[in-house]
Formats: sequence, structure tokens, C-alpha cells
Amino acid sequence: MKKAQLMSQPFYYIFIIIVIALILIFGFNMINNLIKTQEKAKFIEFKTDFKSSVESVYVQNPGTRMSFSLLLPKDAKKVCFEKSQNTVKISSDSKYFASFNEDKLTHNKQNPYCINAIGQKLNFILENKILNSKTYIEIS
Repeated sequence: MKKAQLMSQPFYYIFIIIVIALILIFGFNMINNLIKTQEKAKFIEFKTDFKSSVESVYVQNPGTRMSFSLLLPKDAKKVCFEKSQNTVKISSDSKYFASFNEDKLTHNKQNPYCINAIGQKLNFILENKILNSKTYIEIS
């Protein structure tokens, strides 16, 4: 083996180490972004399912009670329902959760009314009620 060939061998090893390090860093970042996207998708699924749950109870007869269990993002410990004027603001302690409003919803508990999550799931009951000749959905 010539002297020039021996001198170039360490550069190959250094290059391989740099490439492996870049692949690991890039892979870690992509996996982290994928996990964040998955949690954001869980919130969007929760919001969609919650609104459809409210709508499905809204079209039922007064007095109808239905229980629901919806999946939450992994860092959500509770979901709060804050009544103001003619709407209820739904929020959570999760960093992936963006608050939203629901006009057909109400509650007769302390404001804000919070429900603790059990194992990444929110369990609640919706009841169709008529208040002042207007149909509302009460959460408990």
C-alpha cells in the first residue's frame, strides 16, 4: 500500500462518521415532528368527534342522555368548559389543544367546569334539554 493511500483512509472514516451522525440527527428530528403531527391530529379528531356528538344529541328528543368517550392528546390532563353569553368555550391544558366554541352546549356547574381525562380519554354525558323554549345540550 502506498503512503498516499494510507493517509486518505482516516478521511474515509471521518466522512462515514459525519454521514452517520447527520442521518441520526435528521431521523430524530423527523420522528419528533411525526409525533407532534400525530398529537395535533388527535386534537382535530377530538374536536370533530365532540361537535358531531353534540349534534347527534341535539337532534334527539328532549331528555335524551348519551355517554361518550373521546381520545385526547397524550399531555391533556383535563378539558374545561367555560360558559359565556350564549356559547361555551372548550379548552384544555394540552399544548396541542386549541380552544374552540360550541353554541349548542351549556352546563349548570361551577364556571369553568372541568372534566379530568382518564388514560388519554375524556368520558362525559350529553343531555338534550329545553331551556327558555330553546334546545341546549348539557354536559356532565
